Amino acid sequence: MNDEGARFAAELDVFRKATDEASQYLYAYLTIHRMARRRRRVEVQFRRNSLFWLTLASSLQISLLITLGRVFDQKSKHNLDRPNSFGAAKSAAVLPGRHCRSEAGGRSRATMAG
Repeated sequence: MNDEGARFAAELDVFRKATDEASQYLYAYLTIHRMARRRRRVEVQFRRNSLFWLTLASSLQISLLITLGRVFDQKSKHNLDRPNSFGAAKSAAVLPGRHCRSEAGGRSRATMAG
């Protein structure tokens, strides 16, 4: 892998980690609220310790927004456009299986993604 391919792979990894982090915050927040709606006993405990659960829910929301801000902020060092700046031709060197035929209808993965 050439130097530019290594940089692309590194930026892609940063983007993957940020999206994983955002997903964890979102699903933790949603799970907390779903559990409270579905189980009466859990809702009672949430109400009994409401300060803790409100603080936790707020921190999950804030963390999610901060993470999404890093991904979409144009001034951020690792924003969404950074991996795209390397171009499709350069990413083909890093992702060699990108243009192989898929099992789903014979379309290539690049066609399916686009």
